Amino acid sequence: MAQRNRNRILYAALEDTYGVAEVLTSADAVKTQGLELLRYAGNRVSQDYNRAGLGNDREINVNPHAGFSAFRVPLIGSGNTETAPAWGRLLRACAMAETDDTAAKDEWYYTPVDGNYESLTCIGVEEFIQQQTTGVRGNWGLSLNSGELPWITFSNFLGSYARPVAKALNNPDNTAFKDAVPVTFANTTEIKLNGVQHAVSGFTFDGGITVVRDSMAGREESTVDDRRPTGTIIVGPKDAPATIALMALLETHAGATDAPITITHGAGAGNIIKFSVVAASFGEPSEQVVNGETFFSLPFSPQPVGEEYRLTQAAA
Repeated sequence: MAQRNRNRILYAALEDTYGVAEVLTSADAVKTQGLELLRYAGNRVSQDYNRAGLGNDREINVNPHAGFSAFRVPLIGSGNTETAPAWGRLLRACAMAETDDTAAKDEWYYTPVDGNYESLTCIGVEEFIQQQTTGVRGNWGLSLNSGELPWITFSNFLGSYARPVAKALNNPDNTAFKDAVPVTFANTTEIKLNGVQHAVSGFTFDGGITVVRDSMAGREESTVDDRRPTGTIIVGPKDAPATIALMALLETHAGATDAPITITHGAGAGNIIKFSVVAASFGEPSEQVVNGETFFSLPFSPQPVGEEYRLTQAAA
């Protein structure tokens, strides 16, 4: 039987030592949507030998690696304040640090770091085969659009290459990943820009983590090269004064004004997710018509102020 594309499972576990494979079990399964496998990638060089006649030259992969181009998981907590969210291990492979703040606030939170990056051992399973990759690091983001399910997005997850083998992992257990609730008035209790609650039809965030796969004498690694986070928030000011105040945030020619962004989504201790940007600067707005009203799509870039941004599993 041919491979059915939908029948894909991702397994992932944090590595104790970079690039040293962890033994994965059913409990390491991840609840994903849109899992895209990167089976055999790398940089290719041509042999270009001197010879008589015309024709092609063979190309050789000099940096073979594998991983996952993209996938996403539900944006919701573990349901238990004492338990870290199951997606936490994925964030930790995206230049993020996990902090257990349950003793003081019943929270787990994640903030960007500039070093001591963690990594994953991953296995991608499709029907009858599985492929392992180690030393995996990548990029992450958020998607909260009105009337849709909220997601944590992951991309450019790069690790070592190994040839696929016959499937051995069975009975995946991803029950630690809960089902998210949609982005609605009732479920998304706060989306504030500069402390002001607006109608918001969409919010996206991209961690901007650039990961490159290095292969050279003495080192093979998925290297975190840079962090340039960006996002977009689509807001509908409630009246003329609110529109005027919003425009004041965008007028960089008059002196840059950075503003915080805060989001709270979900209900119930251990299910609530909060996201905050300390200081966002804004780009050129574009207009969108939402139900006959004028909304402004505002691109933003978090500035490296304080902890920059934080994703939290909260109790309240």
